[in-house]
Amino acid sequence: MPLLEESQVIRDTDDVERLLVRGAFAEANRGRHCWLGKAKASGFRGVPEPVWNFHIGGYQVCEKWLKDRTGRALTADDIAHYQKIVVALSETIRLMSEIDAVIAQHGGWPLK
Repeated sequence: MPLLEESQVIRDTDDVERLLVRGAFAEANRGRHCWLGKAKASGFRGVPEPVWNFHIGGYQVCEKWLKDRTGRALTADDIAHYQKIVVALSETIRLMSEIDAVIAQHGGWPLK
């Protein structure tokens, strides 16, 4: 996965007030769009599918963060924070892949 920067995770509307998480619905469309409601009027672009699907502790991180904000408009700080989450998860996935490759090169787990 190529390095992802915050500037690549873009909100789909310039009107911050429209970035209201409606209901508990958010979906990734082919790993490029994360919509904030079934009407698909606003959301984020540039969320890679592996990042959207990434789970920690049984939770799908990107979806859970949005669901926890259901019914409220996202502030500029919220939007910046979400962008940082997406970038951090992208980097985590990249590093996990590198670690897995090193383990495989050394005969698998446990390391010998």
